[in-house]
Amino acid sequence: FERSNSYWVKREDLTYAPDLMQFRSDVDAEGVTGTLKDVKRYSTTLAGPIHVWRDPASGKLYIINGHHRYERALKLGQNELEVTEVRGLKNVKEASLAGALINIGQAQQNVKAADVARLFRTYFGDADADGRLTEAAAKRLKEICEESGLSMRSKAVRDGIKLARLDESIFKDYRNLDITEEAAITISDVFPEDATRQKFLYRLVRDRMTKKKTDEYPTRYEIESLANQIANNNVRVVKKRTLLGEEEVIEWEVDPNIKTDLE
Repeated sequence: FERSNSYWVKREDLTYAPDLMQFRSDVDAEGVTGTLKDVKRYSTTLAGPIHVWRDPASGKLYIINGHHRYERALKLGQNELEVTEVRGLKNVKEASLAGALINIGQAQQNVKAADVARLFRTYFGDADADGRLTEAAAKRLKEICEESGLSMRSKAVRDGIKLARLDESIFKDYRNLDITEEAAITISDVFPEDATRQKFLYRLVRDRMTKKKTDEYPTRYEIESLANQIANNNVRVVKKRTLLGEEEVIEWEVDPNIKTDLE
Protein backbone atom coordinates (compact mmCIF):
# COMPACT_ATOMS: atom_id res chain seq x y z
CA PHE A 1 0.00 0.00 0.00
CA GLU A 2 1.01 3.62 -0.48
CA ARG A 3 0.65 6.64 1.75
CA SER A 4 -0.21 10.11 0.54
CA ASN A 5 0.84 13.39 2.09
CA SER A 6 -0.90 14.32 5.32
CA TYR A 7 -3.76 16.81 5.31
CA TRP A 8 -6.42 18.14 7.67
CA VAL A 9 -10.09 17.15 7.75
CA LYS A 10 -13.11 17.89 9.90
CA ARG A 11 -13.75 15.19 12.47
CA GLU A 12 -17.30 14.61 11.26
CA ASP A 13 -15.98 13.77 7.78
CA LEU A 14 -14.29 10.64 9.14
CA THR A 15 -16.02 7.26 9.44
CA TYR A 16 -15.25 5.57 12.74
CA ALA A 17 -15.95 1.83 12.46
CA PRO A 18 -13.81 -0.16 14.93
CA ASP A 19 -15.98 -3.22 14.35
CA LEU A 20 -14.51 -3.31 10.82
CA MET A 21 -11.07 -1.79 11.29
CA GLN A 22 -9.93 -2.50 14.86
CA PHE A 23 -8.03 -5.82 15.06
CA ARG A 24 -7.22 -5.73 18.78
CA SER A 25 -9.34 -7.83 21.13
CA ASP A 26 -8.67 -5.97 24.38
CA VAL A 27 -10.92 -3.03 23.51
CA ASP A 28 -14.22 -1.83 24.98
CA ALA A 29 -17.53 -1.13 23.24
CA GLU A 30 -16.04 2.07 21.78
CA GLY A 31 -13.19 0.14 20.17
CA VAL A 32 -10.44 1.40 22.48
CA THR A 33 -8.49 0.41 25.58
CA GLY A 34 -7.79 2.69 28.53
CA THR A 35 -4.43 3.76 27.08
CA LEU A 36 -5.36 7.42 26.51
CA LYS A 37 -8.28 7.78 28.95
CA ASP A 38 -6.25 10.07 31.23
CA VAL A 39 -5.44 12.55 28.43
CA LYS A 40 -7.33 15.78 29.16
CA ARG A 41 -6.05 17.92 26.29
CA TYR A 42 -5.74 16.85 22.68
CA SER A 43 -2.34 17.80 21.27
CA THR A 44 -2.19 17.59 17.49
CA THR A 45 1.60 17.71 17.71
CA LEU A 46 1.85 14.69 19.99
CA ALA A 47 -0.98 12.80 18.34
CA GLY A 48 0.34 12.99 14.81
CA PRO A 49 -1.75 11.99 11.79
CA ILE A 50 -4.42 9.32 11.88
CA HIS A 51 -4.33 6.78 9.05
CA VAL A 52 -7.40 6.68 6.84
CA TRP A 53 -8.65 4.95 3.69
CA ARG A 54 -11.22 6.21 1.21
CA ASP A 55 -13.67 3.54 0.15
CA PRO A 56 -13.91 3.81 -3.66
CA ALA A 57 -17.46 2.45 -3.57
CA SER A 58 -18.99 4.81 -0.99
CA GLY A 59 -16.47 7.64 -0.87
CA LYS A 60 -16.35 7.35 2.93
CA LEU A 61 -13.07 8.13 4.68
CA TYR A 62 -12.51 5.28 7.14
CA ILE A 63 -10.13 5.39 10.09
CA ILE A 64 -7.89 2.32 9.77
CA ASN A 65 -5.34 3.21 12.46
CA GLY A 66 -5.75 5.77 15.22
CA HIS A 67 -8.95 4.74 16.96
CA HIS A 68 -7.68 5.80 20.38
CA ARG A 69 -6.73 9.26 19.14
CA TYR A 70 -10.08 9.71 17.40
CA GLU A 71 -11.92 8.71 20.58
CA ARG A 72 -9.98 11.33 22.55
CA ALA A 73 -10.59 13.96 19.87
CA LEU A 74 -14.31 13.23 20.06
CA LYS A 75 -14.43 13.39 23.87
CA LEU A 76 -12.24 16.50 24.09
CA GLY A 77 -13.92 18.46 21.31
CA GLN A 78 -11.07 18.48 18.78
CA ASN A 79 -12.92 19.29 15.55
CA GLU A 80 -10.07 19.07 13.02
CA LEU A 81 -7.68 16.16 12.69
CA GLU A 82 -4.56 15.54 10.67
CA VAL A 83 -4.79 12.39 8.56
CA THR A 84 -2.59 10.37 6.25
CA GLU A 85 -4.56 8.69 3.50
CA VAL A 86 -3.41 5.17 2.63
CA ARG A 87 -3.88 4.41 -1.06
CA GLY A 88 -3.72 1.36 -3.27
CA LEU A 89 -6.29 -0.59 -1.21
CA LYS A 90 -9.26 -2.11 -3.01
CA ASN A 91 -11.69 -2.98 -0.24
CA VAL A 92 -12.44 -3.11 3.49
CA LYS A 93 -10.48 -6.34 3.94
CA GLU A 94 -7.29 -4.86 2.49
CA ALA A 95 -7.80 -1.61 4.40
CA SER A 96 -8.31 -3.44 7.70
CA LEU A 97 -5.14 -5.46 7.17
CA ALA A 98 -3.13 -2.34 6.26
CA GLY A 99 -4.37 -0.55 9.36
CA ALA A 100 -3.46 -3.51 11.55
CA LEU A 101 0.06 -3.76 10.10
CA ILE A 102 0.61 -0.04 10.65
CA ASN A 103 -0.64 -0.38 14.23
CA ILE A 104 1.62 -3.36 14.91
CA GLY A 105 4.59 -1.43 13.55
CA GLN A 106 3.84 1.64 15.66
CA ALA A 107 2.81 0.01 18.93
CA GLN A 108 4.92 -3.14 19.13
CA GLN A 109 5.20 -3.11 22.91
CA ASN A 110 1.41 -2.96 23.39
CA VAL A 111 0.38 -5.49 20.73
CA LYS A 112 -0.50 -9.01 21.83
CA ALA A 113 0.79 -12.03 19.95
CA ALA A 114 -2.71 -13.54 20.21
CA ASP A 115 -4.20 -10.68 18.20
CA VAL A 116 -1.40 -10.83 15.66
CA ALA A 117 -1.94 -14.59 15.26
CA ARG A 118 -5.70 -14.16 14.83
CA LEU A 119 -5.08 -11.46 12.22
CA PHE A 120 -2.62 -13.62 10.28
CA ARG A 121 -4.92 -16.65 10.39
CA THR A 122 -7.83 -14.54 9.13
CA TYR A 123 -5.98 -13.07 6.16
CA PHE A 124 -3.37 -15.69 5.32
CA GLY A 125 -4.65 -18.96 6.78
CA ASP A 126 -5.20 -21.94 4.49
CA ALA A 127 -8.84 -23.03 4.38
CA ASP A 128 -7.72 -26.55 3.49
CA ALA A 129 -5.59 -26.62 6.65
CA ASP A 130 -8.31 -25.46 9.08
CA GLY A 131 -7.13 -21.86 8.89
CA ARG A 132 -3.53 -22.58 9.84
CA LEU A 133 -0.59 -20.83 8.25
CA THR A 134 1.13 -23.30 5.95
CA GLU A 135 4.85 -23.00 5.25
CA ALA A 136 4.13 -21.27 1.94
CA ALA A 137 1.67 -18.84 3.57
CA ALA A 138 4.11 -18.06 6.39
CA LYS A 139 6.84 -17.33 3.84
CA ARG A 140 4.53 -15.03 1.87
CA LEU A 141 3.45 -13.29 5.07
CA LYS A 142 7.04 -12.57 6.02
CA GLU A 143 7.60 -11.07 2.57
CA ILE A 144 4.54 -8.82 2.99
CA CYS A 145 5.73 -7.69 6.42
CA GLU A 146 9.15 -6.85 5.01
CA GLU A 147 7.62 -5.02 2.04
CA SER A 148 5.45 -3.03 4.46
CA GLY A 149 8.45 -2.09 6.58
CA LEU A 150 7.32 -4.23 9.53
CA SER A 151 10.28 -5.57 11.49
CA MET A 152 10.42 -9.33 11.83
CA ARG A 153 12.42 -8.79 15.01
CA SER A 154 9.21 -7.76 16.75
CA LYS A 155 8.38 -10.42 19.36
CA ALA A 156 4.64 -10.00 18.74
CA VAL A 157 5.12 -10.66 15.02
CA ARG A 158 7.45 -13.63 15.50
CA ASP A 159 5.24 -15.25 18.12
CA GLY A 160 2.11 -14.36 16.17
CA ILE A 161 3.35 -16.30 13.15
CA LYS A 162 4.16 -19.33 15.31
CA LEU A 163 0.75 -19.27 17.00
CA ALA A 164 -0.94 -18.87 13.61
CA ARG A 165 0.58 -22.19 12.57
CA LEU A 166 -1.18 -24.11 15.34
CA ASP A 167 -3.94 -26.61 14.72
CA GLU A 168 -7.33 -24.91 15.03
CA SER A 169 -8.35 -26.84 18.16
CA ILE A 170 -5.12 -25.94 19.99
CA PHE A 171 -5.39 -22.31 18.88
CA LYS A 172 -8.94 -22.20 20.22
CA ASP A 173 -7.76 -23.52 23.60
CA TYR A 174 -4.98 -20.94 23.57
CA ARG A 175 -7.49 -18.17 22.92
CA ASN A 176 -9.59 -19.52 25.80
CA LEU A 177 -6.51 -19.49 28.08
CA ASP A 178 -6.58 -23.29 28.42
CA ILE A 179 -2.94 -23.52 27.31
CA THR A 180 -0.13 -21.10 28.09
CA GLU A 181 1.44 -19.03 25.36
CA GLU A 182 4.86 -20.60 25.97
CA ALA A 183 3.48 -24.14 25.65
CA ALA A 184 1.48 -23.26 22.52
CA ILE A 185 4.51 -21.67 20.86
CA THR A 186 6.69 -24.66 21.76
CA ILE A 187 4.21 -27.08 20.17
CA SER A 188 4.19 -24.96 17.01
CA ASP A 189 7.98 -24.72 17.01
CA VAL A 190 8.56 -28.49 17.11
CA PHE A 191 5.86 -29.43 14.58
CA PRO A 192 5.14 -26.31 12.48
CA GLU A 193 3.74 -28.26 9.52
CA ASP A 194 2.28 -31.34 11.20
CA ALA A 195 -1.13 -30.64 12.75
CA THR A 196 -1.63 -34.31 13.64
CA ARG A 197 1.54 -34.45 15.73
CA GLN A 198 0.68 -31.08 17.24
CA LYS A 199 -2.64 -32.45 18.48
CA PHE A 200 -1.07 -35.68 19.73
CA LEU A 201 1.67 -33.80 21.58
CA TYR A 202 -0.90 -31.49 23.14
CA ARG A 203 -2.92 -34.49 24.30
CA LEU A 204 0.16 -36.08 25.86
CA VAL A 205 1.00 -32.84 27.65
CA ARG A 206 -2.52 -32.59 29.05
CA ASP A 207 -2.54 -36.27 30.07
CA ARG A 208 0.74 -35.83 31.89
CA MET A 209 -0.65 -32.82 33.75
CA THR A 210 -3.71 -34.84 34.75
CA LYS A 211 -1.58 -37.71 36.07
CA LYS A 212 0.53 -35.28 38.09
CA LYS A 213 -2.63 -33.49 39.29
CA THR A 214 -1.22 -30.10 38.34
CA ASP A 215 -2.39 -27.09 36.36
CA GLU A 216 1.17 -26.10 35.51
CA TYR A 217 2.32 -26.81 31.98
CA PRO A 218 5.62 -28.65 31.44
CA THR A 219 8.66 -26.57 30.59
CA ARG A 220 9.75 -25.99 27.01
CA TYR A 221 12.50 -28.57 27.47
CA GLU A 222 10.02 -31.19 28.71
CA ILE A 223 7.64 -30.56 25.81
CA GLU A 224 10.51 -30.75 23.33
CA SER A 225 11.56 -34.06 24.90
CA LEU A 226 8.07 -35.49 24.35
CA ALA A 227 8.09 -34.14 20.80
CA ASN A 228 11.38 -35.90 20.02
CA GLN A 229 9.84 -39.23 21.02
CA ILE A 230 6.74 -38.61 18.90
CA ALA A 231 8.88 -37.66 15.93
CA ASN A 232 10.45 -41.12 15.97
CA ASN A 233 7.13 -42.96 15.82
CA ASN A 234 4.27 -43.17 13.34
CA VAL A 235 1.29 -41.01 14.21
CA ARG A 236 -1.88 -41.13 12.16
CA VAL A 237 -5.52 -40.09 12.25
CA VAL A 238 -8.14 -42.83 11.83
CA LYS A 239 -11.92 -42.68 11.84
CA LYS A 240 -13.73 -44.87 14.35
CA ARG A 241 -17.35 -45.55 15.16
CA THR A 242 -18.39 -44.47 18.65
CA LEU A 243 -21.69 -44.02 20.47
CA LEU A 244 -21.61 -40.42 19.28
CA GLY A 245 -21.07 -41.40 15.65
CA GLU A 246 -17.94 -41.37 13.55
CA GLU A 247 -15.02 -39.59 15.19
CA GLU A 248 -11.42 -38.93 14.27
CA VAL A 249 -8.96 -40.60 16.63
CA ILE A 250 -5.19 -40.13 16.72
CA GLU A 251 -3.26 -43.38 16.93
CA TRP A 252 0.45 -43.99 17.08
CA GLU A 253 2.73 -46.96 16.56
CA VAL A 254 5.72 -47.38 18.82
CA ASP A 255 8.96 -48.63 17.34
CA PRO A 256 10.11 -51.33 19.82
CA ASN A 257 13.73 -50.36 19.22
CA ILE A 258 13.11 -46.81 20.42
CA LYS A 259 13.03 -46.05 24.12
CA THR A 260 10.01 -43.98 25.09
CA ASP A 261 8.23 -42.82 28.24
CA LEU A 262 4.96 -41.97 26.52
CA GLU A 263 3.04 -44.88 28.05
